[in-house]
Amino acid sequence: MSRATVDAINALPEHGRVLRFIVPALGFPSASIGYRRDERAAGTSKYPLLKMIKLSLDSVTGFSLFPLRLATYLGIGGAILIAFAALALAIASRVGTTIPGWTSTVLIVAGVGAVQLFCLGLLGEYVGRMYTQMQGRPSYFIAYDSLNLPAPTASPSVPQATPSHDLT
Repeated sequence: MSRATVDAINALPEHGRVLRFIVPALGFPSASIGYRRDERAAGTSKYPLLKMIKLSLDSVTGFSLFPLRLATYLGIGGAILIAFAALALAIASRVGTTIPGWTSTVLIVAGVGAVQLFCLGLLGEYVGRMYTQMQGRPSYFIAYDSLNLPAPTASPSVPQATPSHDLT
């Protein structure tokens, strides 16, 4: 990482950063280096399964609102399924192939569940937008070195960076 990359990352106010996603999200160049890891000669890993799971959860929740939107989508999908089920159960009830009271009970419980899931998804949308705002990530960084302009003085509220194009 270049000094500009490190300075830009350190200027971000958020906690629980996942560097694998922060560097490309800020627009700095990144690269992958493949290697073959030999078997551990001695000792045990200092990065156990629980820490890896925590990193995965931080990665998913810190860079995507999809888990919050999933509740909205499932609520809408549930409401559509309930509409089809209501039609099918109404026909089955008229034909007389259902137990009395079963149709209304199933439709009410499933319908309320779909509405609750949809409302939870809407609430998640608001929370997700507030979370995104609170992260304080800048919308963009200006690479002053590529424009041959002098870099402005850094403001404490807006991090400035000049990403270099070398991968060292």
